[in-house]
Amino acid sequence: MVSGPTVADDTVFAGNYDGNVYALDADDGARIWTYASGAEIYSSPAVADGVVVGANLAGTLFAVDAAEGELIWVREIDAQYSSPTIVDGVVYVGSVDGGVYAVDFVTGQTAWTFATGGAVVSSPAVAGGTVYVGSNDGSLYALDAESGEARWSVPTGGQVISSPAVVKELVYVGSVGGELVTVDRDSGRTRWQMTVDGAVYSSPAIVGGMIYVGCEDGRLYAFGPA
Repeated sequence: MVSGPTVADDTVFAGNYDGNVYALDADDGARIWTYASGAEIYSSPAVADGVVVGANLAGTLFAVDAAEGELIWVREIDAQYSSPTIVDGVVYVGSVDGGVYAVDFVTGQTAWTFATGGAVVSSPAVAGGTVYVGSNDGSLYALDAESGEARWSVPTGGQVISSPAVVKELVYVGSVGGELVTVDRDSGRTRWQMTVDGAVYSSPAIVGGMIYVGCEDGRLYAFGPA
């Protein structure tokens, strides 16, 4: 299992290599339901308003009822490692075709798409009406959440598998090139960039002003905000 679990209303939701999404009781692990998506699942499900949205490697984005596991809608997009993000009635997700997709949470219809120069494995972060997402073309993008228009893009020094973290006025993201990049969320100006001894696949976590990130060199790094 590569998919990270998501917990909502005392239920654990997780995808698996076998193509299933499992709903488990959070207290004792008892299986509540299983949904067969038809292909391996690497991304983590997102849950909102009693609906679970997931994605698989066959390129299927799907929504199922969180209580019963019954299919609500399905949308065909190229293979997905990116985990969906649900904000204000819209599902945002990346695809290996190099697209960022905004899909209506209720109907599954596409609201807009944006093409990057490489596969999008990074999971979108949404804050203040802006979608922040990395691409294998080596850039971090800021897109208007309503229209999908690019507000800015910045190079990161390598492919971006890491998902951005947005805290206050800054966006943090790692790159396969071994960089931790901190960018002003409004202007796209790089505040600082730190080089480590291996690829940064993990997503940064920011707590109490400290930035924590794992690295391919087997180390966990902690950086101060400045």
